[in-house]
Amino acid sequence: ARPIRNPTSFLREKFEFRESCVPGTLNGGGDDAIIYCSSDGLHFSNRQDWSLYNEVLRQINTARRPAHNRQDARHTMYVTFSNATRESLTTILEGMRNVLSELNEVYFNGQESFAQAVMSACGGPLQSVGFGNFNEAQSGLLGSMKYPTLVQVVSICGEMIASEMYRFSRLPSRLFEPLSLDERQSIRRSILKLARQNSQLVADITSFCTDVLDFCCDRIIVPESEKRNMALKTFLEMHNLCDESDEVFNCVPESVSLWQYVDLQSKLSQVKLEIMSKQDAAKTAQD
Repeated sequence: ARPIRNPTSFLREKFEFRESCVPGTLNGGGDDAIIYCSSDGLHFSNRQDWSLYNEVLRQINTARRPAHNRQDARHTMYVTFSNATRESLTTILEGMRNVLSELNEVYFNGQESFAQAVMSACGGPLQSVGFGNFNEAQSGLLGSMKYPTLVQVVSICGEMIASEMYRFSRLPSRLFEPLSLDERQSIRRSILKLARQNSQLVADITSFCTDVLDFCCDRIIVPESEKRNMALKTFLEMHNLCDESDEVFNCVPESVSLWQYVDLQSKLSQVKLEIMSKQDAAKTAQD
């Protein structure tokens, strides 16, 4: 079989296809921000990332093989790719887009690893179909995937890109402990409820993430987390960094710990984009 090459390799320049300039990114804000929502509910500020992720989801849905995310897959993905750049994460989706339609029923029935299936269908290793040059652990995780794990990895990879988790690639992997499902749902539910009462919540979330969480990360959280793990809110109060007077602080469950720092930032980013999307839809409806 003929190997499938990464389509971007045929371009003299790799263009960022954007509908417009988007000032409302995760670290900022703006009334004219454009937010893109994927078919499974992820929110992106980058049109190219959104389009790529949606295309991979479409191919998975075409295969009609459902699979559900599991907490162990999220933890493994976070830790293994904790040092990943945006470019390396997007090559996972690019490779998936290039190869999914070529795989046969043997793989979808869970009888082959992903590396075996790609070799059988395309005659080459993962790099030959668009995947990046990953380290041994990363290549091992991707190559060993059976189909249900592949669906989970695509979903988690999409979320890591959408929430710009790669901004934290400099941090130690211990800070990538995932939030539990209950914690994730609690944060989203509390913040969306608060958004109905606070029209400035997007700015408040930005302030909490940058002025509190970012501010103390390298200077305090990183060295302290090496010694011990503890409740994040207790830690912030103990160091006089934040308290219950902050509405976003109150939306963080008491159980969230220092080691969940990155996933908390990720979840707050996603909910922030969701609020911006809802505000934009409401504004459009009024117009």
